[in-house]
Amino acid sequence: MATCVRESGAGYCLCEIATTECTTMVTGHCHCGAVRYEFEGEPNSAGYCHCSQCRRLTGSAFAPWCEVPSANLRWSHDDNLQKYNITERYVAWFCGACGAPLATTHSKEPGATSLLMGTLEDDSGIAPQYHIYTGSKAPWYEIRDSLPQYERGRKDA
Repeated sequence: MATCVRESGAGYCLCEIATTECTTMVTGHCHCGAVRYEFEGEPNSAGYCHCSQCRRLTGSAFAPWCEVPSANLRWSHDDNLQKYNITERYVAWFCGACGAPLATTHSKEPGATSLLMGTLEDDSGIAPQYHIYTGSKAPWYEIRDSLPQYERGRKDA
């Protein structure tokens, strides 16, 4: 469960409307602000992906993602939210105004959306916990932290 904003300073608190536990709303947006999103609660997971598709999508050595239940994710100004079919099963979502990548969805995980963590608005307290697809990482990049590394996805370990 996310920490209350009164304790962490992240997101905004829903304590007044929650019936059992404090819930924090996490918000994010594209570069220009034309597409915004929010989700409630903790992500399912968060990690660094080193696959070639994520590297191309972000133009970086890896992509930091947090996966959230799609049912907890709400988009606003989504008339600017565009999709690009990376493969038949893998879709990237980006802002049609500024082109910033925001999220991906995959048919293997129909109830989940992976958000690029660089689009989060505040320090939400969400931190990557692992590296995936290290078997296809950029050869010029060296992983220097002590997080678990998976040659493929975590579920393939």
